Amino acid sequence: MSEHQSAPPAKPGDVILDPADIRRSRIRFIALVTLFFGPMLAAWLFVRFGADYVDIEPNVYGTLIQPVVVLEPFQLSGEDQNTEHFWGMWTLLYPVKGECDQTCAEILLATRQVRTAMAKDMGRIQRVVLWQTDKPEQSLPLAEPERHPALRAFSGDKEALAPLWDQLPELAEQSLFLIDPRGNVLMRYSLDFEGKPLLKELRFLLKHSVLG
Repeated sequence: MSEHQSAPPAKPGDVILDPADIRRSRIRFIALVTLFFGPMLAAWLFVRFGADYVDIEPNVYGTLIQPVVVLEPFQLSGEDQNTEHFWGMWTLLYPVKGECDQTCAEILLATRQVRTAMAKDMGRIQRVVLWQTDKPEQSLPLAEPERHPALRAFSGDKEALAPLWDQLPELAEQSLFLIDPRGNVLMRYSLDFEGKPLLKELRFLLKHSVLG
C-alpha cells in the first residue's frame, strides 16, 4: 500500500467533520477557558509579581482609622439625651470640650452645608456634637437650635460623657469623625477640612454602601 494512499471511504452513518468547523470549535473552547480562568490568572500574576510596583493605597480624603474603633452601646442621662446608641445612620461626630469658639461655629456650619448638599441622601446622615462642658445650657447648639436644625447634641460634664468619650480615638477634640451605621469609627478629619472633598467622599461611600 502506498504511503500516499487516500483514507478509506466513509461508511454509512459516519460523521464527517469539516476542518474549518474543527478550528472554530477549538477557538470557541479556548475563548471559554480564557473567559473563566483569565481573570483568576491575571489576579494571581498581579499579586505574585506586580503588587510591589503598583500603588494600591485607597484614595481617601480623611485619615482611615486603623484598626477600626467599634463604639460600644452607651447611655447618657438628661432630657432628650437618653439613647443606647446612634447606629442605623452615617454619623459626622464632632467632639467639643469647653466653649464653642469661632472655629467650632465654622465647623458646625460646614457640616450642616455638607449634609444639605447630599440632597436625596441627606436623610442617611446625621450630625452629632459631643459637648463636654460644665455649662451645657450655654453651649451653642443648645442655645441656638434654630441655627442648627437636625443637629443632635450630647452634652454633659466629663463624668457624664466618659462612657462615650473614652471610646473615641486619641485627639478626639481636634477631630471630626465619620461613623458608619454599625458604630464603626472609620475616618478622622482634621478641623481644617474642606467641604467639597468631604462631600465627595461621603457621596462615594453612601453610593457603594449596603449598610444604610
